[in-house]
Amino acid sequence: MKDLVTFGLSAYNKTLDESKLEKSADEIMRAELLEQLGIENFDYKSYRRNKVAIFEIIEEVLEVVVGEGITTQFDGFVETRNLALGDQQLFHIEDRDLFKVARIADGNSDLRRQKLDKGQLTVDTHTRGVKIYTELMHFLMGRINWASMVQRLYDSIMADKKVRIYDAIVKSFDNVTAPYKKTGVFDEVKLVELGTLVSAKAGVDGVIVMGTKLALSKIAPALVSDQMKEEYVRNGYFGMVAGMELREIPQTVIPGTDDFAIASDFLLVLPRGGEQFVKMIDKGEVVVHEAHNIEGDQSIDFLVTFEDGIAILHNGVWGVYDLA
Repeated sequence: MKDLVTFGLSAYNKTLDESKLEKSADEIMRAELLEQLGIENFDYKSYRRNKVAIFEIIEEVLEVVVGEGITTQFDGFVETRNLALGDQQLFHIEDRDLFKVARIADGNSDLRRQKLDKGQLTVDTHTRGVKIYTELMHFLMGRINWASMVQRLYDSIMADKKVRIYDAIVKSFDNVTAPYKKTGVFDEVKLVELGTLVSAKAGVDGVIVMGTKLALSKIAPALVSDQMKEEYVRNGYFGMVAGMELREIPQTVIPGTDDFAIASDFLLVLPRGGEQFVKMIDKGEVVVHEAHNIEGDQSIDFLVTFEDGIAILHNGVWGVYDLA
């Protein structure tokens, strides 16, 4: 199982060099599945006898690669917790304000107490799922590309999570007020002011500016070196502006459409190493069911379900530059 999960991570992180493999990614995954099941080939009886084990393999691979994907793609601003069913969905909110230091007389300890935290944040969770099917004979004859199927499930789940994370961020913009919110066409001075404020308030050394490639491409610094020009040509945006690192948010499309899922008219300014202001709960496990086939044909229906929730820490230290 460990080899299959490791292989899946390499395939989905696009670090797998198939040119050096003797077999295709699908052939490797199918062979690994057969080895895990202790059989040489699929037929209907072997499928019926081993389908629970097949589902468990898909579940474990998906759980690991989705968890790895969240950590990688949302590093810096999404804190994820994996909870067992029944666990509490509470985040402790730390107060970032500095304590006020007062002048007191010798021997006096009658000072007003200052609280260490700002309370707790509860994240509500909901069950989500995707249902797919394939022809039974195609499955048994090896025509189903296992690597591609699990890849599409992974991509679909990640796209869904990504869309909901950024929807939550955009909806929270109304709660971000000056001086932590800048608006209008790009102005380098405004971005520096915002970055300096976020960095100072969070008590960290520097900030990270995040946005889609299109949003980052709108950042036009006053001074541009030859190296920065080459970087812009190579990446479509500068890597560093006024001492602030620029980092791309991978774009995606809304499933079933050609519309971008993430708006390209805003920049997030996040404290480097500061508290992550998006809180995500992954509750329970990814579960693969054999769904009831209501069509009555010779096909196999899979239902993949998971439970999660997303919330925004509104009093966290972060800024937004609305480029609209």
